[in-house]
Amino acid sequence: MSGTDMVHAADTVLYIPIEKWAAQYIVLDTIVQVDISSALKETATGQTIWEHRQIAQYQASPGGGGLVIKAVAAAIAKAKDAGTAP
Repeated sequence: MSGTDMVHAADTVLYIPIEKWAAQYIVLDTIVQVDISSALKETATGQTIWEHRQIAQYQASPGGGGLVIKAVAAAIAKAKDAGTAP
């Protein structure tokens, strides 16, 4: 994380690596499974403030998509909830 805090002037960074992306093709449909891990880290120290792992499954249909966006939105919502919990 060297220099990240100076370049972007951010206190924390949310890392969301995709651990696994698998598609299962069925006659007229596709099932996609995505395994992501999320970590919120301080830029100055590299200390992990929060982490979460989630597996999302999406059944594709015409005009589908947005699986990564849904998974990222779920991770951000979890982080927000964790930050406001007593």
